[in-house]
Amino acid sequence: MQQSEKVIFKRLDWIFWGLWLVAPFLLWQAIHLTWTMPYYPFGDETGCGKGPAAASFSIQGQLLVALAFVMGIGFYAALIILMHRLVRRFKQGEMLISATLETINKMAWIFIAIAVVSILHYNLNLYLLYRLGDLPKWQPFYTLDMLSIALGLMLFGLRILIKHAIALQEDVNLTV
Repeated sequence: MQQSEKVIFKRLDWIFWGLWLVAPFLLWQAIHLTWTMPYYPFGDETGCGKGPAAASFSIQGQLLVALAFVMGIGFYAALIILMHRLVRRFKQGEMLISATLETINKMAWIFIAIAVVSILHYNLNLYLLYRLGDLPKWQPFYTLDMLSIALGLMLFGLRILIKHAIALQEDVNLTV
């Protein structure tokens, strides 16, 4: 690995550490907004006005909102952890190894899971909040996160390319 590449990976590692330092403040802001902003996503579009804040929900409703929040944060925290692990490995010169393939595979599955699980969980969550009386009406939410699915599929393709690069590197090492 060239010196300029090492410098780039060191800088990326520092940027990730900066993100970890900022994360508690962003998490606090997300928690605050989740509990104080209207939870109902169909505000002005359906004419039902603004919905109630999650802090005014029943105990069961608040638990549902908290579960949705933890799931959302958990997906993205897992992705950031995996990305940071990759950068730290790359910084140490460990690029074309099987651990890279495993990490990219996990990231791909997480991206696809975010899209599928979030739409299913969000609709179930809204329906249960409606049934508990915390929301005035229930309307299914059909927006699928196409970007997450596309990123997951792209990472599967990238994994195949890296697998071939590892095989080529092993051939070169055996030839020399």
